[in-house]
Amino acid sequence: ASLRRDKLLSPPFATIRLGAASTTDATPANACVVVVTHAAGRMGESLVAQLHELWDREPAPGWTGGRDDLIIRAVVRTKEEATRLKIDLGGLVVRDNKATPLLDTSAWLDVRVVEDGGADEATELEAALAGASTVVLCSAAHA
Repeated sequence: ASLRRDKLLSPPFATIRLGAASTTDATPANACVVVVTHAAGRMGESLVAQLHELWDREPAPGWTGGRDDLIIRAVVRTKEEATRLKIDLGGLVVRDNKATPLLDTSAWLDVRVVEDGGADEATELEAALAGASTVVLCSAAHA
């Protein structure tokens, strides 16, 4: 599912698996896909949040190509970075020793883990960039 500009976010406390990263591409064909590399760094995380907030503005930004759906594909290096990014962007509530996301970001955030120097790094990065309307390349120096 993707976030449509004319719909509200999922209700708070929706249950999602923290740290789970996408392994397949279920992106709608009409979605505007924006890829942000090194998304768990300070600069990348800020850009992901700003892109998401910008999407709700009227009129839609020119780079959207008139599409209604936004998917931000955030590329991180580890599962731990994926978990931290989801917590930072969606919030977290701990009740009765159980961690639950405050907001479900799965409608607009697609986190991909591409390990630096991993055996499948090139293939995984190519898959993460596939179908992108825009790519923002952040430096690892901003981590």
